[in-house]
Amino acid sequence: MDRQTIIEKLQNGWDLANRGTGWWLSAPRVAYKRTESYKIEESIVEAMKAEGILEFDLPYTTAWARLVKPPTEESND
Repeated sequence: MDRQTIIEKLQNGWDLANRGTGWWLSAPRVAYKRTESYKIEESIVEAMKAEGILEFDLPYTTAWARLVKPPTEESND
């Protein structure tokens, strides 16, 4: 899967997480339905982090990758 597709899916509510078995891109959960998910190469995730596209968050035992929010322009009017 290419970077642009990963970014689009993350913007549409998908999750990119590593629970110790590699990085998985998962669709938003729907009750009583199987969640669609794709394994993403570690090199792609690390490259996106190095470029400032993703940031990592490790609240407990799962590492989450989040899109970095672009800085907002502040007007000095």
